[in-house]
Amino acid sequence: MCFFIVLVVPPRLAPGVVERFSAHDLTLEPAALELFTGLTPRSAPLLVSAGGCACGWYRRPRSARSDAGRERARQRYARLGWSNAKIERSLAQARRKPEQGAGLHEVIVELALAVYAATGECGVLVHDYGGRVDQERVEVRARRRVRRADLREQCALMDLDELLEIMD
Repeated sequence: MCFFIVLVVPPRLAPGVVERFSAHDLTLEPAALELFTGLTPRSAPLLVSAGGCACGWYRRPRSARSDAGRERARQRYARLGWSNAKIERSLAQARRKPEQGAGLHEVIVELALAVYAATGECGVLVHDYGGRVDQERVEVRARRRVRRADLREQCALMDLDELLEIMD
């Protein structure tokens, strides 16, 4: 299982984005739209890679990790004598707070912002592939419009299969 990052741009702009933003250390390759449930025909998914998967470019935020970590925290707070209400508030606040180094790597955030600045339209999502990249179906489970100024913070909180659509 490997993470892959997908930029979503309008189809008419995809060839120019691939040409302009692919570099020797970071490439963009068109992916088959029919493999993405939840994207419209006005979308062209582009896989972002550095010669393979993108595991080094994304780390799941605390809020997206297993319930086991939250349960350990809940037990620790209970041992300290915290009330259930206080524990829940603390856990909810921790989920909303960006975690250092979590989410998309700054290089990918900068790429998404540069593509948006050049085209006026860009979205980004991360999928954890368990099968072949050219065959596995990806379901976009959530979709959020994010102001360009808030993209860094929101990318630190984003979960798998959540499409962040950049806007002004």
